[in-house]
Amino acid sequence: MRLFKIKRNIIIIIISIIIIIFYIDRNIWMPKRIINNLWEYDKGGYVGEYVSRDMYFIKNNQLKFNSGKSCKVIGCYFNTLLIYETQKKKIGVYQRFKGSKQWHK
Repeated sequence: MRLFKIKRNIIIIIISIIIIIFYIDRNIWMPKRIINNLWEYDKGGYVGEYVSRDMYFIKNNQLKFNSGKSCKVIGCYFNTLLIYETQKKKIGVYQRFKGSKQWHK
């Protein structure tokens, strides 16, 4: 019985640490990853061919574009930006810009 309580406490501590890390990432590190990269359209909802930092600002996990559009940030992991277009109700996938074939001649 005592061993079960110790295992349960360890699992609770690990889950708590993971939740804290995700919270910190979502509110501190993820906005910096979004701002510091240029994003190019891949598939899904479309807000533009490219998304660069001079086109928007981030507030409360939302991209507020200068054109008036507003998109919710779902996540920014593994060089992929997922946004939810609130007006069209579609998820857009943007990849970190690495340059096209024209750039690598």
